[in-house]
Amino acid sequence: MVICFAGALSYPIQYFLQKEGNEADIDALRNMRRSALENSAVPAQTAAAETQTVQADATAMASATGGPVSTGAAVVHSGSNTSAPGPTPSETPAPTDPAAAEQTPQETEDTAAAMTAAPDATAAETPQKATEAPEEATTQPTSEATEKPGITEAPEATETPAITATPAPTATIAPEETDRYYREDGVPYASKDSVQLNPDDILPQYREIYEQNNDLVGWLYIPGTPIDYPVLQSEESDFYLRRDFYGQPNDNGQLIMDSSCDPWTPSYNLVISGHNMKSGMMFGTLAYYATKSYWSSHKTFTYDSLTREGTYVVFAAFYSADYDVDEEGFRYNADIQYRLDADVWLEDVFENREYDTGIDVEFGDEILTLTTCLYHRENGRFVVVARRVREGEVIK
Repeated sequence: MVICFAGALSYPIQYFLQKEGNEADIDALRNMRRSALENSAVPAQTAAAETQTVQADATAMASATGGPVSTGAAVVHSGSNTSAPGPTPSETPAPTDPAAAEQTPQETEDTAAAMTAAPDATAAETPQKATEAPEEATTQPTSEATEKPGITEAPEATETPAITATPAPTATIAPEETDRYYREDGVPYASKDSVQLNPDDILPQYREIYEQNNDLVGWLYIPGTPIDYPVLQSEESDFYLRRDFYGQPNDNGQLIMDSSCDPWTPSYNLVISGHNMKSGMMFGTLAYYATKSYWSSHKTFTYDSLTREGTYVVFAAFYSADYDVDEEGFRYNADIQYRLDADVWLEDVFENREYDTGIDVEFGDEILTLTTCLYHRENGRFVVVARRVREGEVIK
């Protein structure tokens, strides 16, 4: 009896300790990220302040002297005085030595003689150069063909006999082949070269965290919610399902990017999953998107890869099931490459969504799919789908 009671208590205590430990680890990572962001912002702010100070000092000096003052990057002018400024103390001539003054007439005569002789020499040489120039010009080849033996000039166009070209047969292209192009650069998804992570390209806020665990692929943050977590990816999709950030056993798990996704190459759909924890950790609040009022106040969130920041807008949220065990479940399709596949997938999303968001989506938009377990049915799932905000787009 005592043993059974002790066993019943052990799991809640273990779970509590794991939750607290996991949250403490994540808090430390958040602090690393926040500190790096603040440190990277300080140099830019300092440089801007120094530039303003230099310009202000230069303007004040220009006002005092009435002339242009160099700031190192530009010249600041003040007033309408265009006269050259007077000599500075370092430019003031030194007192003349009497001995040097006595030698000045002789030096002046020598200098005058030298200057008088110089024009004669120049005048004597100039005509010779003038007469040599035409000779050099006449020896230049008139065309590149005359310099290279064995090259003959092409015949006149009128001498070429007309040729009647036979039209080539038109190739028949499958419909899906014409619609597989990526909107931004015109390159098919399937033909895109996989981008390899270069550690030198990692954003400052993620360098130290990446050093802690090389499975880090990004960071997901939904303002106004507890969702503020690193995203990990392993060759084994379920590796971090019940492990902490450092790979130690922990039932809270981590946010996981599907192993079939390419986190560095811009793709049509990236899938991130996480536990629906009663404590609210991980994706414990994701199902709040089931109501439109919640969506209205949480339309956008950020997902950064290690090398690129990104803002996304939610365009669908709905209940579903695990497709692996239920044919009625939602298919995530992390590897969509063709427009026809994307159209079918989006049609499925729009048919299942709980409400109309009014957010348009087109093939080529970068999609982020968030999913978690839900207990409204056996093997239930809740899905939130968002697209990357386009350049210059304003979400109201």
